[in-house]
Amino acid sequence: MIGNTALYQEIGQTLYNSSPDEAVKVIMRATLDISDEGDVGTFEFDYVDNAGDVKWFPFGLNIDTTRLRDLLTLLRQSYLENKQPTWNKCEFILDVITGKFEFNIDYEDGK
Repeated sequence: MIGNTALYQEIGQTLYNSSPDEAVKVIMRATLDISDEGDVGTFEFDYVDNAGDVKWFPFGLNIDTTRLRDLLTLLRQSYLENKQPTWNKCEFILDVITGKFEFNIDYEDGK
């Protein structure tokens, strides 16, 4: 696995802590943009319920996107330290039942 294991674990824990009670899977899609003013992250959160339906996170759910942005920025840096190309988009899927996760990255428009 490329990247820092502790960072994956903290991302997963943050998503788990914020997930709705009926979630069996949590899906985070994120885009990181580097600018002179600092890194900016945009996020989309979905979850899969017991019936297999995909739903958006409820409005007003408390998700620490600042912390997630920081963790993803550190994770991206750990990829660079392993001589991997810069990625700017990712998808993190957490299986709430098993605790396993899937991490997909996209190099589109990477710098």
